[in-house]
Amino acid sequence: MLRLALGAALGYFFGTKAGRERYHQILGLGTKVKENPTVQAAAGYTKAKVTAVVPGYKEPVAVEPDLPYPAEDAERPSLPLS
Repeated sequence: MLRLALGAALGYFFGTKAGRERYHQILGLGTKVKENPTVQAAAGYTKAKVTAVVPGYKEPVAVEPDLPYPAEDAERPSLPLS
């Protein structure tokens, strides 16, 4: 049990240290892929096929995702220790 707790603590420490940089790096890569013309063409093709095959298909409403990281100057909430 002690090993599990130690592993979780080390994982949390190293994950938060590099987490923000890595998060923004992955977010940028995802945006690059999403805006790629080849990906856009494949998405359009897939949407056309789904629309043709599935009767009554409606376009889903786009929702902006909530970013898990607050602004740089925002105060982070602390976890309860109960």
